[in-house]
Amino acid sequence: MSTTIAPLAPELWADFEDLFGKQGACYGCWCTHFRLAPAVRRANDKQRNKDHIKARIEAGPPPGLLAFEDGKAVGWMQIGPRADVPEWNNPGRGSAPVDPADTADASVWAISCFFIRVKARGRGISHRLVEGGIEFARQNGARLVEACP
Repeated sequence: MSTTIAPLAPELWADFEDLFGKQGACYGCWCTHFRLAPAVRRANDKQRNKDHIKARIEAGPPPGLLAFEDGKAVGWMQIGPRADVPEWNNPGRGSAPVDPADTADASVWAISCFFIRVKARGRGISHRLVEGGIEFARQNGARLVEACP
C-alpha cells in the first residue's frame, strides 16, 4: 500500500477530523495537550480542544503532517518549532530542552505527538511520518529536530 505524507493545511481539516473521530482521539485531546497550560486543559472539553486545534490549523503554518493511504488519512504527526508546543518544553519533562534557549529558537523543532488509525498500525506509518517530517522541517528552516517517546 502506498503512503503519501502531506502538511496539515486548512483544506485537509475534514481528513484530520475523520482520522481523530468523534471523540477527538485520546479522550478528546485533539492533539492540544502540549499546546495548552494545565489549567486550560483541565477547564477545556473535547469541543474546546477541537476548536483550538482547528483555529491553529487555519492560522498556519501547518502544525504537523497527515499520512494517507488510498486517499484516507491513516496517521498524524505533530511537528513544528518548539515554541508552538510550550508545555513540551517544561523543565522536569523528558522532552525539556537541554538548552533552555531552544524553546524560543524557531530553528529548533519538535516531534511531539503521533496518532495512527488502529487498522493502520504495524505498517510503518510512523516511520514514514518521521521521514516526511524531517524533510518538512528542513524545507521550513529547521536546523534541529528533536523527539521524545
